[in-house]
Amino acid sequence: MKRRGPYAKGVARRIQTLTAAETLVLERGHEATTMRLVAERVGVTEAALYYHFPSKDVLLVELLRFRDERSRARYEGVDPVETLLRIVEENQVEPAVIRLIASMAAGASDPQHPAHDYFQERYQRLTREFSAGLKGRLGGLPDERVAEIANLLIASADGLQTRWLIDPTTDMVAHLRVLTDAVLGGS
Repeated sequence: MKRRGPYAKGVARRIQTLTAAETLVLERGHEATTMRLVAERVGVTEAALYYHFPSKDVLLVELLRFRDERSRARYEGVDPVETLLRIVEENQVEPAVIRLIASMAAGASDPQHPAHDYFQERYQRLTREFSAGLKGRLGGLPDERVAEIANLLIASADGLQTRWLIDPTTDMVAHLRVLTDAVLGGS
């Protein structure tokens, strides 16, 4: 059934706004992306944009959520290790996204930052989803140990992406594959 009315319009406007913000971040970087530029791109006033997103940081957090939703849909049913490798590989062609994630994650260390709750929830969800996918591959290890391994692999991916920002010659996917093969007994 097709959604109608103001709710459908609101959802469509949210997608349009987040897509515009994503395009600007990819073109200019998150530092140079302003609420004014996003509003212009969407065709709304800056005041209307602020009504829905009270700050640029809130908009950027919602952009990260939006990208997460798309990734989860795109990789539903795919092996979690392969998903992690593919996402890191995709991010490699979008350095602005890695910069945004690194910057927001650093800001999220402050409990008052708009990204704090998002990153807490994201890491809990990633650990839960990744652990579930790894459980059978880790030979009956206790759930706590599987979660620790999941956390280490996720942290390694994050760290490699940050390192890649500093040294783009770092082959993030190759390094991560060496680690996952060592931990999971791959080739």
